[in-house]
Amino acid sequence: MLRLFFKEYRSHRMVRFATWVSAYGVALWIVGRFQGGVPDLLWFIFWLTFIPVVIYALLRLGKLVKRKILWRLRWRLMVTYVFIAVVPILLILILVGLGGYILNGQFASFLVSSKLHDRADQLRHVSHALTHQADYVSQDTPESFLQQLQVLAVNDLHEHAGDYPGLEVTLRLGSVARAFKLDGTPLSNPVALPAWVEGRTFAGIVVDRNEVQLRAVDRRRTKLGEVTIIYSQPFTAELLDQIGAGIGPIGLFEPEHDAKGLDEPLKAGTHLSVNTPQGKSSLELRLRSKSLAVPPPVSRLDYTIRNLAALDPVRWDGRKEEREENAGMFYVTSRLVALDRQLISSLGRFS
Repeated sequence: MLRLFFKEYRSHRMVRFATWVSAYGVALWIVGRFQGGVPDLLWFIFWLTFIPVVIYALLRLGKLVKRKILWRLRWRLMVTYVFIAVVPILLILILVGLGGYILNGQFASFLVSSKLHDRADQLRHVSHALTHQADYVSQDTPESFLQQLQVLAVNDLHEHAGDYPGLEVTLRLGSVARAFKLDGTPLSNPVALPAWVEGRTFAGIVVDRNEVQLRAVDRRRTKLGEVTIIYSQPFTAELLDQIGAGIGPIGLFEPEHDAKGLDEPLKAGTHLSVNTPQGKSSLELRLRSKSLAVPPPVSRLDYTIRNLAALDPVRWDGRKEEREENAGMFYVTSRLVALDRQLISSLGRFS
């Protein structure tokens, strides 16, 4: 085959031209891979020349192969055997491998989504503990009552601030509201309560003022009225590290908006286009895991798993509790053995 190729390369211009066009396409791919993309005009020129000349070269090489190799009956029988026995087996193995890759990717996304909702439930338990302490706080005036609850919340969680990076607390009692961080720093924008969450508790992922957060709401009837405690944890690189522990690094894509206020400018290749029921949407990478890396492979069969899934948060300022389909997606990278360990660990907890 190599001798035939070099013979055709030396004697026919079109074969030489097809070879150089193919090398040009490989060079474009390498530049686009490592430099963040190439102009569309260069790709247009490549495909405009690549398709006709390569079809010509393949047809010519096919005729040569047929004339030089398949002229004997035994070669024809061997090729027939390959297509009857080997090719179907290879196709089955490819389909099984592709199906396993897709299923493992879905499982990786399921693990991340489950951990996010578990973290929201954990915030609800923390807020529930604070509401129980409200019964032991003097209830003289709403302002002093909320001040004492703030002291309790800060004291209870101050030592665990690293477990809840960026956590914000809002306390509401009638028209009086107080918002602060775990270090006691006051916040100027307390979380507003939408109509659909009135009179009930809540825990989950929400999108509020174009920011995706974990949020938990709990209530307690007191002598001064009903006190509402809202815990909000914004998505941070540290939170993605905690969620991805044992799985792999996570990236968070959100709808494109002004990059003002980001810690660092976005690099090339951090944009993503997806199709939604509302049409095509452009997303950009807003966050990624800070220190997590893809787990090292245990063997050659321990291949890398990647998957992209929707966050599906609840729109906080909506008229009713409904999912926001175009609020962002997360991208998880893991390995087969790491996911198997997570599956065994989950089965062990259930048993």
